[in-house]
Amino acid sequence: MAGVDQDREKRKNFERLYRCQSYSDIKTALACHAPHIVVVAVPTELHSKCIYEILKLCNPNVLLCEKPLSNDLPEAVNLVKLCKDRSIRFFVNYCRLSDPGVIEIKRRLDSGEISIPVKGVVWYTNGFRHNASHFVNLLEYWIGPVVDYQIIKSEPLGNSDIKIDVRVSFDKGDVFFLSGWDREFTCHYLELLCQNGRLLYGAGVEHINWCPVGGHPTIKGYTVLSDQPETIITGNNKYQFYVVDELSCILGGKNGNICSADKALETLSSIEKILE
Repeated sequence: MAGVDQDREKRKNFERLYRCQSYSDIKTALACHAPHIVVVAVPTELHSKCIYEILKLCNPNVLLCEKPLSNDLPEAVNLVKLCKDRSIRFFVNYCRLSDPGVIEIKRRLDSGEISIPVKGVVWYTNGFRHNASHFVNLLEYWIGPVVDYQIIKSEPLGNSDIKIDVRVSFDKGDVFFLSGWDREFTCHYLELLCQNGRLLYGAGVEHINWCPVGGHPTIKGYTVLSDQPETIITGNNKYQFYVVDELSCILGGKNGNICSADKALETLSSIEKILE
């Protein structure tokens, strides 16, 4: 229907690509339009300001906010409550939860095809709150809520975030989160080890590797991880499409796999407890 951005060049590109109007501020846009769905994709520190302004001017059916929900937990709680009070369906763009490959791994974990408990390692860069939060949210989906943690090392990033090495205990397994060298390269990578195999999942790749346990090629009675992993296709090549597709299912009265604001609030709560 319309887009809002302060950057004139971005507005021109938006209008050229989507052939619809754009505005430099929310107030003007909502004076001209009454959207059923509003997407908030601005820096985290501006989420609450934008959402409050939107809700003063309209009452959309659906609000989709970029992750994390807020840098401030009480503020996030208030935003979720406000939307509930006004019967607005509130979602947060933890896009991995809508990924077909991620949903398939969830099915296998629930069915026992991938055995639990698990042990794992996450490598991440560019801040625990902003980037590691993707994997906290993903692992809450796969192996249950955070139940404990132990910080190994911490280092401030000079903004609202921090890089830490930490062991996080989920309901069905322990995962070590280890920070990389932010200036040298970007890295988001997950490895889970369980009794019947190993799972490898990296952000930006178009597959998940599952390496099952099998017999040794030459030593009888000796078991090893397969060197010919199963490839499980993900939707990383069009990840935002799957978020919209799952949202469309929900709006059509069907089941859809998209991160609710309540689930995002659980993730934020877990992260803030660790960062305290």
